[in-house]
Amino acid sequence: MPEHRSLLTSTECTLPRVTEPGLFDAVLVRGGAREATSDAAWVAALLEVEAALAAAAADAGTLEREDADRIAATSWGLVGS
Repeated sequence: MPEHRSLLTSTECTLPRVTEPGLFDAVLVRGGAREATSDAAWVAALLEVEAALAAAAADAGTLEREDADRIAATSWGLVGS
């Protein structure tokens, strides 16, 4: 089984700094909570879930491993850019 890499904690992934109002600013505007719930952090988390679901589907045999790897690589490419 391939090793799971986190999009949110990888040193390869750099999310943009929060400078504009975001989706959760009304309730989480101070400290680390703002960075952790930034729009970019939410998108990164959603892409990580998509990659994990694809890997699970490949493990279950309902998706080709090559396709799961392509989904994970695309997710990493979107977050890393």
